[in-house]
Amino acid sequence: DPGFRYNVFSKKYNDYVFASMMDPSDQTEVQFEALRDDQLELRFFQTNSLADLVDDQALNTAFHFSGPTLPTRNSTLLDWAYGDRREMFAVSQATSRFLHKYCVNRLGTIYSAKLDDVACMDSDVPFPQGFPNYHTVQEMNLQLLTSYGIEGDITVSHLTNDGSEVFISLLAEGDVDTGEASPPAVHFCSPAGNSDYTLTTGEDFSKYILEAGAACSSSRRSSDGSPDVPSSQAAITTKNKRDSAAAKGAAARRARERAGLVPPLRVSELTQQHPESSASSLGRRLLAYTWTLPLGPPGNLFNLALLDIGVDDKGWWRCFSGSLDPAQNAACYSPDAQYLYNSFDSTDAYGYPGPVFAAVDVSYMCIDNFLLSPNLAAATQKFIEEGAAPPTLGDAQAGLELRYSINDATGTHPTCNGTFQAPDGVRWFEYNFKTRLRMYNSNIQKLRVWLCDDAGQPRLDSFIDVTAALQNKSLQPLTPGPSVTLTVPLSQVINVATVSAMQQRLCKVVFGDVDERCSCRVWAVTSKTSAKFTFLTTSNSWSSFFSFLLTKDVQSASFETQFPAFDQSKTMVYTNVYAPWPVAKLTQTDKHGCTSHYDCDAGLFCSARAFTPFSKGFLGSGGPGPFGFGCDPCRYCLSDATDTVDVYCPRDKCGLTSGLFPDCVDAGKIFAPDFKCKDKYTLNMSRIPAVTRTSAPYTVVSLWNANGTARKARFVTPYNQLVGAVTISQRRRLGMCSIRNDSIGIYTSVKLPTLGMICRGNERDVSPYGNDPAFSPASSLFRGDISPLQFYRANEMDSSGPYAFFPFFYDGQTGTNKSSQYVIKGEEDTFKVYFTERLSQVQATRLVQFLQEGGFLDSGTDEVSVDILTLNSNLNIFGIFTFSFKWQDGGRVIWDYNILAVPAYLYDDSTKSGRIALEYICIALLIIDFLLEFHRK
Repeated sequence: DPGFRYNVFSKKYNDYVFASMMDPSDQTEVQFEALRDDQLELRFFQTNSLADLVDDQALNTAFHFSGPTLPTRNSTLLDWAYGDRREMFAVSQATSRFLHKYCVNRLGTIYSAKLDDVACMDSDVPFPQGFPNYHTVQEMNLQLLTSYGIEGDITVSHLTNDGSEVFISLLAEGDVDTGEASPPAVHFCSPAGNSDYTLTTGEDFSKYILEAGAACSSSRRSSDGSPDVPSSQAAITTKNKRDSAAAKGAAARRARERAGLVPPLRVSELTQQHPESSASSLGRRLLAYTWTLPLGPPGNLFNLALLDIGVDDKGWWRCFSGSLDPAQNAACYSPDAQYLYNSFDSTDAYGYPGPVFAAVDVSYMCIDNFLLSPNLAAATQKFIEEGAAPPTLGDAQAGLELRYSINDATGTHPTCNGTFQAPDGVRWFEYNFKTRLRMYNSNIQKLRVWLCDDAGQPRLDSFIDVTAALQNKSLQPLTPGPSVTLTVPLSQVINVATVSAMQQRLCKVVFGDVDERCSCRVWAVTSKTSAKFTFLTTSNSWSSFFSFLLTKDVQSASFETQFPAFDQSKTMVYTNVYAPWPVAKLTQTDKHGCTSHYDCDAGLFCSARAFTPFSKGFLGSGGPGPFGFGCDPCRYCLSDATDTVDVYCPRDKCGLTSGLFPDCVDAGKIFAPDFKCKDKYTLNMSRIPAVTRTSAPYTVVSLWNANGTARKARFVTPYNQLVGAVTISQRRRLGMCSIRNDSIGIYTSVKLPTLGMICRGNERDVSPYGNDPAFSPASSLFRGDISPLQFYRANEMDSSGPYAFFPFFYDGQTGTNKSSQYVIKGEEDTFKVYFTERLSQVQATRLVQFLQEGGFLDSGTDEVSVDILTLNSNLNIFGIFTFSFKWQDGGRVIWDYNILAVPAYLYDDSTKSGRIALEYICIALLIIDFLLEFHRK
């Protein structure tokens, strides 16, 4: 408990309004009274320091601080200082830890906490979005950091002319009349200085925290497990990783190929497997084979067959080692990252059930135009043998048009009439002397393809039952699948060659090479201001993978160098992922974990907690659990490196700056340049209306009445009330007694006098002694809001602190001895304490504590007397009671008392006439005696 307290200081009385520091958690509203012409100041304190209780490592872990930037507690501040930066960090961390323990660990799950204590679902400060929405370490600590200290207001009530009641703030700036539900004038301290005492979440929060980024210290790198690799070795390290990944990749590819999960082998792979084959000889063999290829069977003259089938492999990028090791996440997308398939931790329930895309090739070898026309035949031969550009259907000599339709009813006939409108879900790619028809993002069951010749007649009508063909491969029907769109902003129009070069570069980024996948799984649409590239992927996890790689590359310096038209000044989300499956997206409470961000509902991302298996057969949390869930709100995606399932927060789902929480934070930059946590607020007494309500606390009256310190009748015995003060006087003795030089004296002299006086001398001791307990942290009277230098001079203190008791002749105001006229004769060597009649019970009790803890009575005490002056109003008699205590050398304390009575009214009874006559006679005789003496002289 940081022990936040407050009090109101009165400059008129140089004292606090409340006898003790007020705890804001005890009473939400406290009433007090004050003088209108007083100068009041509201003061805040933190009475318990947590800076030494929360160690540096805990703070560095909680906030990602770089160790050297963590501030220490300001040694120049008082013990009860309010708003120290180190204290703010410590309070935030300690509160976060206890909140999490209370609301989560105590019950086992965060969602059952709300059934037990509504405080865990607090919708106000400091968790306006509910405590369960802040269960990540970084955000919870930062949110608490913005809610340090005390908030509130000091108001008076006033009745307006129309009889309505308004509350007037004595602290607020601007308008003075506020509604009863108006926000408080004094807010919690926030390092960002926000008036709503919260750090904003989402993009604004990320922008704010990015400015606090710092270089990580070597110690933090070691603790995070991320080695610092010199830049000169980076290329070598990457190459070694790629080489080591080659064998793994080949084995994985063979396994996936058996399941039909990879595209056809690239030409470069064929030549590697058959070194004796050159590209030209391979082409001649291909020509010899395909030139004699017969047409397909009736109804499928193009011999259509499914190929390049994209199937969700139910895999994901495993970036952690062990159950959860965020430090390994930095290597998630390196070539040797571990990619898992169908392990017992994965879930088949939310993968795409059927292929997400498939294709058929329409080979031009089946079209006789390319054989009969000499020019087309020569161009075809040159393409095959020399790698020249192949002829296309649009060549003038061919005059052909390829058309296709989907899900045609049986018995219909193809047509070449009108303008061809390509159906949704099919895209054509013409390359390498063929047209590849790509079926994607659809539920296509049948595909029909035909050729329109130069006479406008349909030819080579071909039909394929896609669903049946997939069933023959033990696959389910075609399913709408995912894709990634990359938008490259342009400052100028680019030509086709530049678009092609850009596409090839991006293909190398995601595929590792420019192969057939780049020709039929990727396409570009350009405009004056942008070039949009669409990449088909087989799973949501691969979509996340592509999104990461493409975004990183387009933001690289080499991309800008290669393509000067790239407009890097645009602030935008470069990639967007379309992921239609699962139809019902996962939420925080789903029992199945996610494998990518796009398994999750809008506003959610797949977090690193998805790597924590709770039940066999499911990846992710397995439902509500103490570690959160696979899908978490985007506000949790603070760090790409530690928070996500795949090392990259989805910018298209969670915003431009999500995931950019720096690996290390400069603790000093957390605070605004002009940050100061105010601990004193002046009350504007002029705002108090001239006419106020007559009932407390609105009537402005004496401060002393408000403090409960008005004069009261204090009775010592029945009918004998105290007058003035109870005065305690002490005399002390100094020095040592005479010790003989014998064995007994030697035995006595070796004792430590600091542990107790062995014997006393006869001299009077008038030196100050004791220690003021208000400055001793071990005392119940300790006041951390004040400094000894505010009240004591250097000569009034020793190494232990200020003296508590000074002799009667000493003037504490001037630091010198009093004038003799102010010192009672015979009392010069006493030490006096006064219990005045104005003391309240609380104040009197504290004064007794002061005497006990300050050491008023000790081994130097010789005599103590207690003087009490009373008045009996019934008898009109003043009584002086004196109790004396004497410490004997034998160790005994003897005591005695004396009572002296004096009438209050000497001439106020039936004998007053006789008493006055006698007094006149005495005066006359005294005058006569004086005259006789004068006459004798």
